[in-house]
Amino acid sequence: MSVKTYPELEQGSPEWLEARAGIVTASVVGQLITAKRPPAIGFECPECGVEAEEPCVSLSRKGGVPIKTMHPTRKAPDDAPDVLEVATTETAEKLTAHLAAERITGRVEETFTSRDMERGQLDEPYARDAYVEHYAPVTELGFMVREEDDWGFKIGCSPDGLVAEDGAIEIKSRLQKIQLLTILSGEVPTENMAQCQTVLLVSGRDWLDYVSYRGGMPLYPIRVEPDPRWQEAIVAAVRVCEENIAKMIAVYEAAVEGLPQTEYIDHFPALEFA
Repeated sequence: MSVKTYPELEQGSPEWLEARAGIVTASVVGQLITAKRPPAIGFECPECGVEAEEPCVSLSRKGGVPIKTMHPTRKAPDDAPDVLEVATTETAEKLTAHLAAERITGRVEETFTSRDMERGQLDEPYARDAYVEHYAPVTELGFMVREEDDWGFKIGCSPDGLVAEDGAIEIKSRLQKIQLLTILSGEVPTENMAQCQTVLLVSGRDWLDYVSYRGGMPLYPIRVEPDPRWQEAIVAAVRVCEENIAKMIAVYEAAVEGLPQTEYIDHFPALEFA
């Protein structure tokens, strides 16, 4: 396993954006994966008693005659893990095009920053300080990339901190209602699990604390360990993304052959990064 680190980069800086250009990173991997509840037919029916993968049978007719639909009580248990699949959504396609364009131009375009995203950026140092005060020292790191050695492509991540030699943290600034629901469930929200598992996959760390933060409410860390099921899904999804990026670039290059190249003009030069 070969990992390249960029400890000197400050997250959000132009240099940090340049290092990430065209690379699938932990923050976007979730757009390439679909998490679904497992189908009910994969479990025994409590109503008619048929085994998993067998169709339900009529309760009113003798001889166990199969019926076209399943009994409503037949479903996946609440603790059954989600089925993870490579996403074929419009969101996944747009992300693929976004990464392909970055590789073609070598530039990262500005993206819209919502109020929630701004709050998250402002809250992060407070959450990190609270974690350090109550749990463990944290070393900040700009960016890390797991190189092509393992899969033939790169995957990157920007952990919110490294803990000792074997841990990491991922901070999420939450609305108070989300903080409440997270504390009540005691689980990492599904939409954040891909990011956590990608950080573990890229860094090779043994654990990650998902730090759920809302100022005025308790800091709530949840310990996450590497999950082979998630990590296999991540690698499979990035592999498909890489294949699609290659196809997009090949079609693009054929389509623009012989066309005049225009000069890039930055109408809104970025303010000096502070």
